Amino acid sequence: MPLSFRDLSLQPEYTVNRPRDIIAEFYAPALSRAIQYDRTTFAFNLGAPAQASAGVAALVQNGGRMRLICDVLAPRKIIQAAIDGDANPLLAAYPPETLDNLPADSPLFADHAALAAYLVSRDRLCIRLALMPHDNGEFHSKIGVFIDGNADKIAIDGSVNETLARWNKNYESLTVFKSWESESDLERANHREEHFHDLWRNNADGVTVIDIPTQYAEYLKRHAPSEDEYRGLLTRLLLSQQPSAAHAPKQRNEPKSTAPESDRDAYWRTLHRDLRENPANTLATIGTSLWPHQINFWNKYVGNDRDRILIADEVGLGKTIQAGILLKTRINQGRIKRALVLAPKSECRQWQQGLSRKFNIHIPVLEQDAGRHYLDWPDAGHTIALKDPVGSLIQAPMAIASYQYVSYHAKRFIDAAPRYDYVIVDEAHNARFTEVQHASRRLPNGFLQLLRDLSQMTENLLLLTATPMQLHEVELWELFSLL
Repeated sequence: MPLSFRDLSLQPEYTVNRPRDIIAEFYAPALSRAIQYDRTTFAFNLGAPAQASAGVAALVQNGGRMRLICDVLAPRKIIQAAIDGDANPLLAAYPPETLDNLPADSPLFADHAALAAYLVSRDRLCIRLALMPHDNGEFHSKIGVFIDGNADKIAIDGSVNETLARWNKNYESLTVFKSWESESDLERANHREEHFHDLWRNNADGVTVIDIPTQYAEYLKRHAPSEDEYRGLLTRLLLSQQPSAAHAPKQRNEPKSTAPESDRDAYWRTLHRDLRENPANTLATIGTSLWPHQINFWNKYVGNDRDRILIADEVGLGKTIQAGILLKTRINQGRIKRALVLAPKSECRQWQQGLSRKFNIHIPVLEQDAGRHYLDWPDAGHTIALKDPVGSLIQAPMAIASYQYVSYHAKRFIDAAPRYDYVIVDEAHNARFTEVQHASRRLPNGFLQLLRDLSQMTENLLLLTATPMQLHEVELWELFSLL
């Protein structure tokens, strides 16, 4: 089931005088279960998405998305021109470079801004501008709406100045409405959601809401952090969302260590232990939502001592996700040091991207281009050229390779490769017999012979196929026999 707001213990009101704790006690828990976060804020620059991004690292880790509506402080002529469809005066007065005019009094502020730029570059943060002529006042709407996978909502009224810098200086408060708590809270949450939707669709009276001009969006995308930088800043922000020592829950029955340990080390040690000892925690670490049949699959097999499974769902039902969630769980449990994914050549890169983006499993692909072989790492922007591709594949702790290439070099691969902890084979129905109708002349093709050998070299074997019934019954029985 999707992560639920109802598992949280939320107060009806929060006083914002401890920045780190308000993130840890409210924003991070709520956002870690949200699939959508809608927010209005004040003053458009990179500070605006940063203001609304306190705690958003948890939303990012959960695979959620965010929409943001910002006010524009500019002379009346510029605002009116933008309302009339001409953004050039706004761009001339406030070039995209001015987005970087950020306060420097919070060490984490730049990380929040960088995360916002990254989300824009990945279309996970959409920004629109609220335009009001100055004689009509300023856009000071102060609402936020969180939605989880069960369609429960949390709505908030309160500060639009959510930067750590502002919180360190101002005395603010948030009022929280939970849609499942009471009829009145449901009505208030729905009202704020409808109000945001009216604003987003430019259907609200007295204000014009437009898409962010393309030049601003392109500037943010150009200045977004790389994948490696993004992982580092996400780690820093997630660590910053932990409660301060004065308000952290007390640990009971924990042996005391004589060696000094930093808060960071203690946090990661606890997280590692909880993932290893409770496989169910893995579901909170993946960047995708599971469908009911995928959850049933995971519940059925998560307790296995070993996985020898044929996944034969129809095309489009997410077999890759089912294989990925089991692989991720076994990695978290510390049961995998060596793994191999075999797929059709045309699907290897798709497997790499899916494992990286949805499960944070980063595995290189063995690629071939114009006779040159290389290992290509996910989202890292670099490759490793190989003089001995088969030898490098054998030595790689984890790798993705085409079954065509490995089948062609099967003898050397099987003779030299050590055992694997986990092997995943996509489109296993391509492991066939020649002249299958004639038992006396029936021979395995190279792929089937490779799988026969590999099945003896691994404890865990996942075979994926969408078309097993198109096989001859002898070939289908052979797939079962491999398990």
